Amino acid sequence: MENFKRYILFLFFIGTLGFNTWAQLTLNSFVDLYEHHASNGLYLRGAGQINYSFQPFNIRAGVQCNFFNPEKRDISAFKAEFSTNFVLKRRVLDVSTFYQLSPFSELLRESNWGFLAEQKGNRFVLKLGTSFRNFAYTPKAIELYSIEKHSRIYENWNLLYAFSYYWKPIKNDWNLGLTLTNFDHFQINQETNPVFNLKGNYKINEQLSVFSEIWYITAGAFNLNVNYFGYYLRTGIQWRLN
Repeated sequence: MENFKRYILFLFFIGTLGFNTWAQLTLNSFVDLYEHHASNGLYLRGAGQINYSFQPFNIRAGVQCNFFNPEKRDISAFKAEFSTNFVLKRRVLDVSTFYQLSPFSELLRESNWGFLAEQKGNRFVLKLGTSFRNFAYTPKAIELYSIEKHSRIYENWNLLYAFSYYWKPIKNDWNLGLTLTNFDHFQINQETNPVFNLKGNYKINEQLSVFSEIWYITAGAFNLNVNYFGYYLRTGIQWRLN
């Protein structure tokens, strides 16, 4: 709980910076309803993100919470990201680094950090990168099971990828898009377990946009046998304050 309070204070600090006239502050909020073979029932979760832009730099921080969860874990993930952009062969390339913490269990937690590069076209977005994952025992597990050696499991140089294609130009006021990827805002899958995402968005005005997404989760999509694993539905809003 102490770490959660510090994270909220950090979000508040970033938010207050956004009211400078030379920067832009964007709030992003969404709700997920999902179920899969390992979820033990329906989950309802929500997330909030603060995006602070001062060209050419960008800072994003967010937290994901469970509203209804059979495992009763209130906080499911935290994430912080820093990005910038530069011109490479007449194209703008966005590069970012991130850190993500997922306390999904009382006994075990997962953390990821890594890098991403993003290239945008008129109707497509391509993202490639790598991440470094580790699993560690929580203090409760160490105390409960008298674990003397705090062993960790490391996964290095995991491939991150995402390819999105849109029906209309990306900057259009409304759009439909299809994405193939192995990561989301607060989740990173194995390379062989991509998800498919059908999404739509509508810009109400210059400050407010709404969006909705359908995610189809597979198990072993790059293997000979592709199996259904789960789904989730997402809806949310994006609000630009200045």
